[in-house]
Amino acid sequence: MPLQWPAAVQDLQLDLVGLLAVIGEAAMSSHAQIATATRWTLIPRLIPAPQALLRHSRPYRLPALPNTKVIGVHSGNFMGELNYFPSILHNIEVLPSYSFLTLTITHKMRNQEHIELGAIPLRRTGPIIILTVLGFFAAIAILGIAIWKKDGMAVVAIILLAATSTFVGLSSHWGPELTRRKRSRDVPAADVILVGRQGAFVHIKCNENVARELYFGHEECIYRLSETWFQFLAGCGTFMLMAAVIAMANCTWDLQASMGVTYITLNGLYWLAALLPGEFHWKIRDIYDVHPRHYKVPQVGKEGATHLENARPGVFSGLKGMIKDTVEDAIEGFVHTNTEKGGEENAHCVVYKTYSAVLIAAIKQTGTTAWVARGEVAPVSQAWNDWLQASERLLEQENGRELYMAWGPQMQLSNFLKPKMRGAMTNESAMTQVEEERKRESTGFGVNGGGGQGNNERVSVAHTEVISEIK
Repeated sequence: MPLQWPAAVQDLQLDLVGLLAVIGEAAMSSHAQIATATRWTLIPRLIPAPQALLRHSRPYRLPALPNTKVIGVHSGNFMGELNYFPSILHNIEVLPSYSFLTLTITHKMRNQEHIELGAIPLRRTGPIIILTVLGFFAAIAILGIAIWKKDGMAVVAIILLAATSTFVGLSSHWGPELTRRKRSRDVPAADVILVGRQGAFVHIKCNENVARELYFGHEECIYRLSETWFQFLAGCGTFMLMAAVIAMANCTWDLQASMGVTYITLNGLYWLAALLPGEFHWKIRDIYDVHPRHYKVPQVGKEGATHLENARPGVFSGLKGMIKDTVEDAIEGFVHTNTEKGGEENAHCVVYKTYSAVLIAAIKQTGTTAWVARGEVAPVSQAWNDWLQASERLLEQENGRELYMAWGPQMQLSNFLKPKMRGAMTNESAMTQVEEERKRESTGFGVNGGGGQGNNERVSVAHTEVISEIK
């Protein structure tokens, strides 16, 4: 018996085309906060899966990035998650494992109005706003076709679907508000350390205002309507959506096909918009100046730290490489993976072979170990505590960073972790190390590559003090 096929295109059954209007909830859920943060959410339009905006309650905090530690180097602050806007700004989850990056963040004074309001505006030409306008014109076009075809049920369906988007948009319309300092007083340095789940460290140099707004304050959602009005409008939107689906099932074939193609297209476009970074939606870099804006992500060098000559080159070359770099710059916002001519000082992001190596680099950069224990970024054991205390005593001295690196923290950590040397070193091994350090200084391979007597004396005294205090 041969297979049966529709004799004509009009014989295709599209009674379930209403399902296309409610499919795509996953993509719309990721846009829920962005779509309702703009006034464009009030215009009637077609949107896929409007039920994604029909939530039983409204969130009063923006979604944070979990498993990321935010530690105040000197302030004593600590948070176990990274707020929404700095997660967009740094994109720490894409950094390589055991990488270290230093950034400086300041306010841009030309946007003083937004800074004083504690708000970060949306881009006027962001992807979601463009799709909102596209959905408005799609609704107008299909409504015109329905009137021309004299399809009453299609007219009712389009009006209900467009009205549903307005009701749910109005019920959840909101604006972001950042935490701002109420008083100006002398406070410790506001440097911040971010530690990602993969062992990536980011050192943020900023003032207390920036630290409070981005890292240690709460990003609040300020809604335009009360909770009562939200529940009322959400209920109205729910019933209108159900009535619209019923009306769509009773439209003529031509109108069902038009609405089906429209919703398939909108679903695809919203899905593509979900792949774009948050900086495509928010004007966060118009409020904050981040330096360096672009940085390289090099490969691991032979000595653990990466040098510029080991940086990862572009996959393509010539014109293709230029196009690739341009696209990467536009999409990632701040990551630049192609090599440039210059010295090692241009390699802002450094990748290390081990976690202890990147931890040592972060300690050297910050000049203290106090934040390590506070943020629980090192194992909790007597050996590690002794090593951190010894490191802190060195860093507290004049030229502490130089003395700390001359001390050989990686080798010293290995010594502290040895069972027979846990918690302290023997006098013989300690004095041997000091003598070796003196020899390196006298032969020109000591601190800063020079063998001055002053450096030699400082290193020797530092070793003696640390050893005596540990014992």
